[in-house]
Amino acid sequence: MAETLIELGELDREDPPPADRRRPWPPPWLRLWLRPWQGPPNTRLRTALVVAVVAFAALVIGPATLPLPARFDGPSRIPGSGADEFFFAGDLVVVHSGNERVLRAYGLDGTLRWATAVPFQRAGPYPVVGGVLLVVTPTRPDEVVALDLATGQVRWTVDGDLSAVAEGVVVVGRGPVELETNIRIRNLTGIDPATGRELWHEVIPPLAAGERILRVSGFGSVRDVARARVRTDGTADVLDLRAGTWSTITGVPPAPSPWEEQVQPGTAAGYQVGIRAGDITLVFAVGSEPAEGAANIAQPGTLVAYGPGAGAPRWVRLTGTWAPALPCGPWVCLADGAKSQVLDPATGAELRRVGWPHVLSGNDRRLLGYTDADTDLDVAVFDAVTGRALSHHRGWHLVNQNYSDWTPIIHRDRGLTWTIAALSMETGTAYPLGTFEAAGERSCQSSATHVACSVRSGEIMVWRHVPSR
Repeated sequence: MAETLIELGELDREDPPPADRRRPWPPPWLRLWLRPWQGPPNTRLRTALVVAVVAFAALVIGPATLPLPARFDGPSRIPGSGADEFFFAGDLVVVHSGNERVLRAYGLDGTLRWATAVPFQRAGPYPVVGGVLLVVTPTRPDEVVALDLATGQVRWTVDGDLSAVAEGVVVVGRGPVELETNIRIRNLTGIDPATGRELWHEVIPPLAAGERILRVSGFGSVRDVARARVRTDGTADVLDLRAGTWSTITGVPPAPSPWEEQVQPGTAAGYQVGIRAGDITLVFAVGSEPAEGAANIAQPGTLVAYGPGAGAPRWVRLTGTWAPALPCGPWVCLADGAKSQVLDPATGAELRRVGWPHVLSGNDRRLLGYTDADTDLDVAVFDAVTGRALSHHRGWHLVNQNYSDWTPIIHRDRGLTWTIAALSMETGTAYPLGTFEAAGERSCQSSATHVACSVRSGEIMVWRHVPSR
């Protein structure tokens, strides 16, 4: 289309399929056809005929009757200069040409969908919600611009910071910038992404001495879901960013001491984080990170869980690690030394252990683990029910830490040459997609169904996921 600017380690060998997934061979119709031939062979001719029939069916008829596995198509190619930045926005790849100050949106097949001029040189990635691409401009006062994802046209604008995206609600912050977060997080307004209409407006009162703002984050595609004003006595007023409503909780674990008080070795800044796992809100706090070389903190952290609409903790669990708890499918995964505890979010009870300290995400069948410490790289897939490792892919980088049925991984071969592969979370097998030349592992991005890499030529290569059929 014509461009119109709108001003404004090693791959594991492929494992055989599980026995219960193989179709019987010969298929029933062929067995019926062969019935007259059954019985002890009397002649070499009869044997030869049977072998010929089976071979013909296997080569010609059999493959057509078997379901095709999921795969990745491509790559398609999107033009670029090499200095461009890109990100996924739904089923589009948005490329920001900083020199030209233009956002260009391409389909996954490489066709240009729209181009929009923007008044700044760096972009994204920006979130997509309600059919709009949210773009933040560095003008004064700050401004959030919503571009129609289908056309690139400006749908609405509003003054303020993009403070959060809470399950279909755009949250804009106004007022003074908070020193701790460097954004406006107290004077908040919920915006309908489709229309730009204000849904709610709330102000978190100024903080007293010792009080803190706690951000409660979702996981995966869900960003912040709540903000809480935490007092020194462990009570907190929680603002639900989806509805703009307040609730109060008690028993919040204490926050770490201020940064300026932490000067001794091994007492660097700890943290206090909030995470939403399903309908359970988790607050994890630890006073200090471990000293260099130490696996665990000297004093355990505290993990507190709150049910929906409940003010008091549902359960409390002491932890022996500095790493936070993370949602992993229907459970909560908590690092514990060289292993991870899989917890029931309703009770906090330990269900099982996985022989891996860094479980990032998963579903009710599989868990995804990753180690990225200097040269110690390893991507692992585990059976979520038994905790058994299905595969390890040492020396490989994980492109996206969020769980999806097919997860892209990349491996540096030599120099600037990389191999990209699709990791099946069902079997743990990695299927190579091809090679490319790039400056580093940050050259690739992925969504739940697609992966793209910026290569040395300046182009962006896109592999598209094709479901099984």
